[in-house]
Amino acid sequence: MLKKIWACMSFAVMLCAAATKGTPEDEKAIRKLIAEIEAGWNRHDAKAVSALATEDFDIVVPPGNYTGGRAENEKGLQRSFSTVFKNARDTVTTDRIRFIRPDVALVDGTFEITGSEIPGPPPKGLQTLLLVREDGRWMVAALRRMIPVAGPPQGAPPAKP
Repeated sequence: MLKKIWACMSFAVMLCAAATKGTPEDEKAIRKLIAEIEAGWNRHDAKAVSALATEDFDIVVPPGNYTGGRAENEKGLQRSFSTVFKNARDTVTTDRIRFIRPDVALVDGTFEITGSEIPGPPPKGLQTLLLVREDGRWMVAALRRMIPVAGPPQGAPPAKP
């Protein structure tokens, strides 16, 4: 009897662990979402970029600026696209996708903004996105960008092949 209980518990644990994994279709949809964000940003289309975010989306970008809400993010992008980013391009990578739950993913990668009118070297660094699946569609709930102060990142998670 004890062996049956142990077997059932082990099976339940395996099912729970498997439930936190995304599917290949999820990963493909997430990579497509990231590409759509990049393409919209490079067209300077604030509306298109913001449409890929949740209503309560928030963002923190260097040097620590915070924006909360989809509508506020769209306004901020419109301002930036008409001023400091009017000739800029954003290039991103997706280095790792980690599924927290089947409907929540953490995405790590890099970004580099070239052609901006921000003084100094082009903004280049690491980014983390929190994605959620709403009504069957992946959306960005949060974005954090940071520029390392010096040297290569230490202890970075391994890139997914």
